[in-house]
Amino acid sequence: QLQDYLITHTEVENLDQTVLKYLAAKQIQKILPTRITQLQSNVKARASLTPIGSRKQPFYMQYRTVDIGIGADTQLNLRDFGHCNMLSDRHATLFYDELSGQYEMLNYSVHGTMVDECMYSLDIACVAQRYKKRVKGNPDLAVMAGPAASLTPCYCSSSLDPSSEGFEGSALLHHGSRVKFGCLEFVFSVASVMHG
Repeated sequence: QLQDYLITHTEVENLDQTVLKYLAAKQIQKILPTRITQLQSNVKARASLTPIGSRKQPFYMQYRTVDIGIGADTQLNLRDFGHCNMLSDRHATLFYDELSGQYEMLNYSVHGTMVDECMYSLDIACVAQRYKKRVKGNPDLAVMAGPAASLTPCYCSSSLDPSSEGFEGSALLHHGSRVKFGCLEFVFSVASVMHG
């Protein structure tokens, strides 16, 4: 019924107030971070990532795996915590390894992830050799957000080189680990330690 109504009423001014409020509420649910619903959830948090230098709520890890980045499919969207030019759609994955009883993080970003002052990155040269550029045409085509989007300054060091070497394996996280995605920094906390 709603679809039929929206087909016949294409102008916002002509929408019924109840329908307008419903659509606005649905859109707000999509836009707002899921951390609010996580706080109301019955699933207990296993661990958390608390932003440093921000008044934002911590992100609570309620399941064994969390995808981190700025893409639409990530559970922890780094855009909710600030702006940085050194973030990737799928930046990293944080997971709990039941066999070892450890929390680990895998970096998938060309920009790397810093854990306790140790850089974890990809071997970009190896990937570049394996997958030669298949793009034909103008390589300087603007991205969808426009070239100015990446020019907005952030607090990353200008000396950061995306091809800089770092460890390509997984990072072991412990209670109190400092995790840095670009210039966004977090403290990792384990729930069993937080609650005694």
